[in-house]
Amino acid sequence: MKSINEASRQTKYRLLTAALACTVLLAGCSGNNGNNASTGEASPATASQSASVESPSAAASESTAPEDGPMTKYEQPIEVTIGQSNYEASSFIEGESVDSNIHHKFNEEYLNIKYKNKWVVDATKAGEKVNLVIASDDLPDVMKVGLNQLQMLIKNGQVEDLTEAWAKYPTEKVRSMAEYQDKIAFLPATKEGKIYGIPLARDFGESIGIMYVRQDWLDKLKLQAPTNLQELEAVAKAFVNDDPDGNGKKDTYGIGFDKEMGFVSGQPMLTSIAAGFKAYPKLWVKDDSGNFAYGSIQPQMKETLAFLQNMYKLGALDPEFAVKDFAKVTEMYTNGKIGILFGVFSAPIYPLMTNKEADPKAEWTVLPIPSGADGQVAPAAKSFVNEWIVVRKGFEHPEAAIKSMNLWAEMFVGPNEYNDRWAEANSGAYSGKNINLYALPYNFDSPYQNLKNGENLRAAKESGDESKLDVREQWILSEKNKGGSYGWAIEKTFYEAEKVLLEYKNIRYSDYQGAPTPSMISKSPTLDKLELETFIKIIMGASLDEFDRFVEKWRALGGDQITQEVNEAAK
Repeated sequence: MKSINEASRQTKYRLLTAALACTVLLAGCSGNNGNNASTGEASPATASQSASVESPSAAASESTAPEDGPMTKYEQPIEVTIGQSNYEASSFIEGESVDSNIHHKFNEEYLNIKYKNKWVVDATKAGEKVNLVIASDDLPDVMKVGLNQLQMLIKNGQVEDLTEAWAKYPTEKVRSMAEYQDKIAFLPATKEGKIYGIPLARDFGESIGIMYVRQDWLDKLKLQAPTNLQELEAVAKAFVNDDPDGNGKKDTYGIGFDKEMGFVSGQPMLTSIAAGFKAYPKLWVKDDSGNFAYGSIQPQMKETLAFLQNMYKLGALDPEFAVKDFAKVTEMYTNGKIGILFGVFSAPIYPLMTNKEADPKAEWTVLPIPSGADGQVAPAAKSFVNEWIVVRKGFEHPEAAIKSMNLWAEMFVGPNEYNDRWAEANSGAYSGKNINLYALPYNFDSPYQNLKNGENLRAAKESGDESKLDVREQWILSEKNKGGSYGWAIEKTFYEAEKVLLEYKNIRYSDYQGAPTPSMISKSPTLDKLELETFIKIIMGASLDEFDRFVEKWRALGGDQITQEVNEAAK
């Protein structure tokens, strides 16, 4: 497990989460996409829902034992041990800690569940700790694990079958979050029809490409915003040659790329352009015979690199991009030197807000990524789940973790008693703190709540009726109305970027949803390095024949073995 991913994600979106009350005042919403998991494509459409939740106080007052349900309070306290990560001390108010805080109090009061930390480690070392407890078979009652660890636990028979518990105990809110997009996140956690892990969802749009273009540059040069790859090339060329910033110097570039082409920074740079060629680097796709094949070695990837090579020759890419990390590229955006960004839905908050702060006259338009020759495009996406909750084999109350998930969802999705108290706490003593990181048993988000918030805000703007906005949406609206660079960024994010996500008819996930294979684990570092170095070399002018040699090397150095293992694992 890479628990450091959660810490780095929180750092990356700190401005967003802090400004949105640490993501705790979330709107009630849901979604269910009729995607076909076997094709790897999914629609981002959403649908509304509601959940009926039994009041624990009412249940406790019954003279007879109540029927056990999604949030029925246990008659007697039960203890649940967990493994916990320590993120940052600033998350707590005086007198509280990772061992005892507001989440413990809510679980004890509403559910009679007493959580006890079996161990606490720094978030950056959590993966190592989990590996050790799996090896020693010294698991806590409930634990958060990554994909490799999940598969290992299932194979070893160390975790409880949660099929019956999942059928009975989740509220509709929690079910809709975990089962989002046709239950795709349950595929790695299911063996022979039985469920062994519950997905911990994140916003589904965190990896999906959106195109941001300097509108003021377009206006100055009397250009239309690009919609396809051909138009993208023309606009990028003009941004280089036609002095869009009006300083009389040839010192601007079309498109921002960093030395990892977005795969480390999380900004979908290469993938957003590749999708127009129906190329999907790093993803596993089905070939014509129905077998799994690695996306980075397909012929469409060669077309993508040829396009980028031409863009590099035109000067649309910074000639030094191969040695610059995303922080350096962000400086170029801040200083108004790049006119097009391929980023995620929160890119207006970072990095584009830095440009707005430096130049209040700068304007960015928000668009779908460019389509190919057929006018269609399906952006690549990573899974919105990379961690699962598991329960130790033999634990008496496997449903307890699900009940606590239900409580957490009620706390951050209102309106209800739980949300009212949680919102009050976060506008008071916990204001500005990331206490949501310590939700019990573990933190998760609604994968579609930002989409729904955006829909509701846009509808209120169109109708002029803001009375139906929930607490979080009203807060977002108030922040937008304050203006300034942050108000601008909020508006771009929720009124424009989220709208673009809804416009995509299909989204391309990896066709292979299983755990990394043994050769994938051992060979991928070498193959990934070869891939990155070759792609950069080609973009910067090497012969396109280098791609064919790369494919041969990739296959010989372990790629064929990985491909065989992937196809065997998927049977």
